[in-house]
Amino acid sequence: MKIPDPIMTGKRLRLIKERGVSDELRRSFDGILVKNSGNYCLEFKFGYNKLSEHQEDYRKKINGINKSFYIVRKITRK
Repeated sequence: MKIPDPIMTGKRLRLIKERGVSDELRRSFDGILVKNSGNYCLEFKFGYNKLSEHQEDYRKKINGINKSFYIVRKITRK
């Protein structure tokens, strides 16, 4: 699986500005945690936001192989 580079370079920012649309929506997940015990795909969400359709597809594919896709949520209490 090719994971797009999440680092916003000047070139990427110019392309986003020219197109008027961010390519961040196409990323499969937000990051990878690399440990001795294995590699873990992480998707970060705020509150109870749902995964987008393509993220749900990646979650199913990755978990079908080795169950290493995790959703990390930040939930604030009032």
